[in-house]
Amino acid sequence: MRGGWRVLAVAVMLTLVGLAVTGCPVRPAEEARTFRDGVFTAVSDGEPHGYARVTLFIAGDRIVDAQIDEYDGYGLLKQYPLYHALFPLLGEAHATLEDRMEAAGTWDVEAFTGATGTSARVRGAARRALDRALVERPGDGTYFDGTFMGVSDRSGRGWGLAWVTLQDDRITAVRLEQTMPERDAEGEVAVDDWLNALWALADERHPHPPFHEARVAIAEAMVKAQGPQVDAFTGATGSSRAWMQAAERALEAARR
Repeated sequence: MRGGWRVLAVAVMLTLVGLAVTGCPVRPAEEARTFRDGVFTAVSDGEPHGYARVTLFIAGDRIVDAQIDEYDGYGLLKQYPLYHALFPLLGEAHATLEDRMEAAGTWDVEAFTGATGTSARVRGAARRALDRALVERPGDGTYFDGTFMGVSDRSGRGWGLAWVTLQDDRITAVRLEQTMPERDAEGEVAVDDWLNALWALADERHPHPPFHEARVAIAEAMVKAQGPQVDAFTGATGSSRAWMQAAERALEAARR
């Protein structure tokens, strides 16, 4: 279900289900619920080209609505009008997968033909959202296993990106990047057809030498410390802080 009225419609549905449950006798044990009523959101594994976020609205043990968003490798929302030229099927894929999850009541739905990568990311995110909705959640771990992408606050000069890999509640790897604006032949910030600034990952063109050493050192320090808060790298304090914020947000996204 998509559209501006969806939140109101789902809120009314959740309220009605809640009233119905309140007014009924206690369910027999064999009818015990699997999922809690409410709104549950989770993300897929983060990849170099981004991740998916799925929000499930659950009432009466059913998925009554699903909402999908996808983000690119810079952590920017893939907006349909802007992304259409690159991937015309994106909007249709999202709408179809939303409908399939609502109809089937599960994350395990058929992939959308022509969008297998998107389908895999959406299914993974929806599976984690349902895990968060379980009445009885298995295990006592703090984090999901996987690789999670975090994005720092954005500015006109760029922002930090972090991919944090977790296994059995331990950080096993960290990858850090930073965005920088693309420049045209005159050295001005390049823009697309809608006048949005174009971004790239910082590479050898980055004008500040300590940045490159800091990117590796901060990632190694996070793995050693098993957390995002580490000493800033001398000469790259701003980048260090952005990476720590991005890694913190990646860990927050990974929470069960």
